[in-house]
Amino acid sequence: MRVSLRWLALALCALTLSACVALGGKSHLSGGPYQGVVRDKATGEPIANAMVLIKWNGSTNAFSGGGRSLCYYHEPARTGSDGGFAIKPWRVSTDTGGRDPTWLPYIEHSHIEPLIFAPGYRQHFSTWGDPMKLELERFPLDQVNEEIGFLLVLRYKTVCLGHDNRVDLPMRLSIYRRAIALAESNPTKLNDSIRRVVDGFRDELKENAP
Repeated sequence: MRVSLRWLALALCALTLSACVALGGKSHLSGGPYQGVVRDKATGEPIANAMVLIKWNGSTNAFSGGGRSLCYYHEPARTGSDGGFAIKPWRVSTDTGGRDPTWLPYIEHSHIEPLIFAPGYRQHFSTWGDPMKLELERFPLDQVNEEIGFLLVLRYKTVCLGHDNRVDLPMRLSIYRRAIALAESNPTKLNDSIRRVVDGFRDELKENAP
């Protein structure tokens, strides 16, 4: 029976990560540096103390034969009084000692995704450059359900399967607290699905808060 080199490599990869790296996988991943500025879309003013999470995403085509897109690294930052933030260069080993994620050596970079959290705002626009230019749009005060729905989407976007989930924990906790505060100050404005979202956020806050 003929066995292709590709499938032989994958079989060896399943047995030992060091074999996976030796047969063409990357031994290290790296990225950065990046700088950016976060501003209010309407006023152009800088937004201070916004939480920033930069995600490095890629495809595992070479490993799985599919088109799955995954986050393989993420790095947090906060904006200063001028709305600026900086991400330092990073370099990490793909050797996880045989533990998940075993696909890291075969990740092929596809794009970088910036996530921004500032209470009362949603992400509107971003342009890559030096520095990155990120604009946030303020939610109208009466759009409580819409803002909590946005926070739910943002919370799930923080997930990075290839990197330590403690990195995004501060942003997740801030998202939970913002949604809960909105719900408690506007109890009559919530629809049933948003009430369930907030209940879930309360549970996750209890489980993850220090």
